Amino acid sequence: MVIHCVIMISSRGLPFTWSSMVQWCFKYSLRCLQVAKQLHFQLNMSDTVLNIKNVIEVEERIRQDLHILYYGAKQLNDTQKLVDLDIPKNSTFQLFVKPTEELQIFVNVARKTIPLEVKGWHTVRDIKAMIQSVEQILIHARKRLVNSHTLAKYDLKMDPIIHLVCPLMDIFIRIRPIGKMVSLKVKKWDLVANGKALISEKKGIPLQQQTLTHDGEPLKDEDTLSACGIGEKSTLDMDLCPRSAMQVYICKKNQEFVPLEVRAWYAVIDVKNLIQGTEGRLHDHLELVYKAVPLKDSKTLADCGIKEKSTLFMIFIKTRERTVVVDVEKFDTIDSVMNKVRKKLSFTTDCLRLMFIGKSLQGHQTLADYGIQNCNTLELAMAF
Repeated sequence: MVIHCVIMISSRGLPFTWSSMVQWCFKYSLRCLQVAKQLHFQLNMSDTVLNIKNVIEVEERIRQDLHILYYGAKQLNDTQKLVDLDIPKNSTFQLFVKPTEELQIFVNVARKTIPLEVKGWHTVRDIKAMIQSVEQILIHARKRLVNSHTLAKYDLKMDPIIHLVCPLMDIFIRIRPIGKMVSLKVKKWDLVANGKALISEKKGIPLQQQTLTHDGEPLKDEDTLSACGIGEKSTLDMDLCPRSAMQVYICKKNQEFVPLEVRAWYAVIDVKNLIQGTEGRLHDHLELVYKAVPLKDSKTLADCGIKEKSTLFMIFIKTRERTVVVDVEKFDTIDSVMNKVRKKLSFTTDCLRLMFIGKSLQGHQTLADYGIQNCNTLELAMAF
C-alpha cells in the first residue's frame, strides 16, 4: 500500500506542529526569514524510518546524521517500519534538523558584493529571496544555479563567490525634436550614463547633448535605471542641448529659402520628416539634394558634409501626374511589372523605381511577396 505523507522541517527549536496535507512540505527558519517549499512524497508501508531519511538526503541534500524524525510527539528510530507504527494515509511527520556550521558565501550584485551566512541545505531559491532578486539568474563557476537545488550540490567552500546576472530588458527613447523612437537593450542595474552611451553609439548623438527624463523627472547619470523606476518597455524622453543645433536653409523650386534647425547627427530621413511637418502635408515623393548630389535617407548630415548655414539644400517634390492601369498576375516579378509600365508610359530610363506603401520594391520579388492585391496602387519614384 502507498501512503502520502507530509514532513515538517525546522532548523532550530522544537518541531512544528503537524497538519494533514497531501504534499511533502518543508519549513525551516533562517534568522527572521521563513522559507516554505512543497514536494510530492510517497511511501510504502514496508519502508523504514531510515528509508524516509534517505529520500530526504537525496532530494534536499540534508545529511542523515542531522535528522531527528518525529511522528506526533514521538521520536522515531531508524529501524522502525511504517507498518509497525500504524501510520495512516495523509499523515504528517515532523523533521528537526540539527544546527550545522554556517557557510559564508558572497553574491556579486552589479557593483557591490553581499555577504551571506547560509546552510548547505538552503536552496538557490532561498538565496534569491534573501537578496530580494527572485527573478534573476545566479551563476557559480560559469554554471547557472537551479532554483530547486540546495547549496550542498555546489562546491561553495572552495569557491564561495556567486554572481547575480540580470537579464536584458527593452526600453524606448523618444527623441523629442524629431519624434523618433530608439529601442535599447539594457539591464535594470545599468547606470543612466550607460544608457546615454548606448544612444550615442547607436544614433551618433554626443553625450553632452543628451538630457533624459522619465515621467517628467530628469535622470542623473550616476543613478541606476532601476532606482529611476525604469522597467521593461519603459519609455524615456530625450531633450537636446540647444547649443548643439545648427541652422540650414532649404531652397524650394520657387527659389524660396526656408531656415530649418537641425543637428549634425540627424539622418536625411529625419530632415525630410521635419520639412513635411512644417509643410503641413505629405508629399507623394520628396528628395533632398546637396551640391548636385542626391542624399540617401540613411546618411547623417555630418556624413554628407553639411554644416552650419549651408544653403545648397534643394527639395524636389515629385507628384503623380496621372495614374495608369496595368494588367498583371499576382506572381509577376517587380521587374516584369516595371517593363509593362515602361511600355505603357513610353520611357527608357533606368532611374525609376516602384514603391508600395512607402517601401521600395525589389526587382526579383513578386507582387504576392509584398501582399499587393487587385486594384492596389503603386508609386513611380526616382531611383538615386
